Amino acid sequence: MAGSYHCWGGGVGTIVVVGESMSIQSQSALRQNVMQRSISAARNAMQRLLRNESGQDLIEYALIAAVVGLGTLVGVHGAANTIINYVLTVTTTFSGAI
Repeated sequence: MAGSYHCWGGGVGTIVVVGESMSIQSQSALRQNVMQRSISAARNAMQRLLRNESGQDLIEYALIAAVVGLGTLVGVHGAANTIINYVLTVTTTFSGAI
């Protein structure tokens, strides 16, 4: 179709083809209607996201797991240094005994 363009009907999922046979006022009204529906759909999606708390537990568990993992890493690093010091002490003692 020469001279036509497509508008997505936000939220509805329909595609409207606006051709040359429509008046300028009709095309403008259709574009405004599509824009209003798109804005309304985006606003509704944001409101649903703000009300939805289903992911909150997942985030809390992820934070707890991160703190436990970091604590384990620090603890293992400290334990590794202690073990290395004991091994060096034993090695030094055996070397002095020979």
